[in-house]
Amino acid sequence: MARRRGERLDMTAWLARYLVGPAQLGDVTAPVRPATQDERGRDEDLRTGFERRQEPSGRSYLVERPRD
Repeated sequence: MARRRGERLDMTAWLARYLVGPAQLGDVTAPVRPATQDERGRDEDLRTGFERRQEPSGRSYLVERPRD
């Protein structure tokens, strides 16, 4: 979808180029590679060490969980 100088894109072409992107042949939700043991441990530490809170405006943030 090469564009010549001065050529305008219609909305469909713009969406196809910038939002949809190239066609995916595989499962895009599948990880590229399996997570390592270190990555799984780090993920578990983040999930157990922090909790997600939400402000009245809708913004969410993480707060460290109190240690028992």
